[in-house]
Amino acid sequence: MKPADLDDQLGALLDNREHQFDPARLLKLGHPALERLLDCIEGKATLRTAGQTETQWRDSGDWRTNGVAAFARDDPDSVLRAMKARRWSDLQIARSGIASVPDPRVLPYLLSLIASEEPLDRSFAVNCLSLHRDPLAIDTLIAALKDRSSGVRSAAVSALGEVGDPRALQPLRLFAERCAKQPRSAWLACSAQEEIRKIRSKARARAP
Repeated sequence: MKPADLDDQLGALLDNREHQFDPARLLKLGHPALERLLDCIEGKATLRTAGQTETQWRDSGDWRTNGVAAFARDDPDSVLRAMKARRWSDLQIARSGIASVPDPRVLPYLLSLIASEEPLDRSFAVNCLSLHRDPLAIDTLIAALKDRSSGVRSAAVSALGEVGDPRALQPLRLFAERCAKQPRSAWLACSAQEEIRKIRSKARARAP
């Protein structure tokens, strides 16, 4: 397939407001489509549909990372090989969309991302860690309760509630107690108490 034809097909496939495209159709375009998405992430190419300016298409949604995630859910090893062939750093890989795939092979990249200096990176990593039930992921989320960013701490509270592991109960109780003593953090104490209730409810539902 000619590059121009591939771009046209990708543009048509990804052209909807919510970008809830059919992954099966994207996967049928094969590895060249993945490489083209990676080109776009690197800034080497721009995809847009007829009638859209480059700025409108660039700002219209996270279509690049959604597309990469679709390929990664189907074959994580192939996607990782393609990224490493481009000599991407662990942070670049984690930011590419693969982080939203609940696969053990993705976990090391999330751990790299949570070490970032950027609070948005750390919040994103925490949110993605909620997809994992690995003990290391849970330990990392518990550690994030002490992050210097309130946004990251809030994300960690929600993620621990989503995971539902009883090991998070005591850390969340202690976190809630600390936050309750600080007027500006009282809302985090309420959030922690809510997630504690959620974890207990899940534990009761699992009990025989």
